[in-house]
Amino acid sequence: LFSQSLKQHPALRAMVRSYAEAAASPAQMPFHFTSPTQVLCNRATVKQVDVLTLSGSFGILATHVPTLQVLKPGVVTVFAEDGTATRYFVSGGSTTLMQTPLCSYRQKRGTRCGACFQKS
Repeated sequence: LFSQSLKQHPALRAMVRSYAEAAASPAQMPFHFTSPTQVLCNRATVKQVDVLTLSGSFGILATHVPTLQVLKPGVVTVFAEDGTATRYFVSGGSTTLMQTPLCSYRQKRGTRCGACFQKS
């Protein structure tokens, strides 16, 4: 009976509670990682980036709010789409996360962690 009255009275239809569809969230984000002398990653598509900043450590996903942080010396971990992790040692710098989701790191000096321990 109630559903029939909704069909007959459009004004009543406007008063019925409904919920919005969930927005599609991107699972990956472009990642740009540079130092003054080289580009370590140029718009690589990643799932997550874990960073150490002056305000604490956190993981960045594609749906993260835009932020600007100062990097603390330590390890930045980059998780690729397949889940493999690549670690970079950074001596400092900054991270910028834009609304588009683009994660950008500019650092003083960065080295891939595996390269730190290779024998010459």
